[in-house]
Amino acid sequence: MRLMTIEYTGQWQLAIAVGEKLYLPLALKKTFPQKMQALIADWAVWQPWIEQNLDQMPSIMLSSAKLLAPIAQPERHLFCIGKNYKDHVNEVQALGYGDVPEAPIVFAKCNTTVNHPEATIDTRKDPTGTTDYEGEL
Repeated sequence: MRLMTIEYTGQWQLAIAVGEKLYLPLALKKTFPQKMQALIADWAVWQPWIEQNLDQMPSIMLSSAKLLAPIAQPERHLFCIGKNYKDHVNEVQALGYGDVPEAPIVFAKCNTTVNHPEATIDTRKDPTGTTDYEGEL
């Protein structure tokens, strides 16, 4: 069982993926959370309900829905440390991005930078011209 945020028939909703099927809990229970953060916060309540009612939920094929970011807008910004382990330093050195840093490289990922799978990223909007191929999971 995997939890997903999807767009189906023009609406964003949470879905439970089992194999190639997506189960739609909101169609069965109108009080089911509509955001992943709420579902995670109340997982102890919802997990047993999902397990007991999965077979009663309407389902669609995974291929008929558009996958979205699981948490479209995190509640907080993420603060990250770059080049913080040897393999990563070796990787960026091989690409010509410098040596072992003298001090930690600290950077932020703002909560507004989350994008959906297969969505485009307009690199023309990067004022520094340093858009990288990496993504944070």
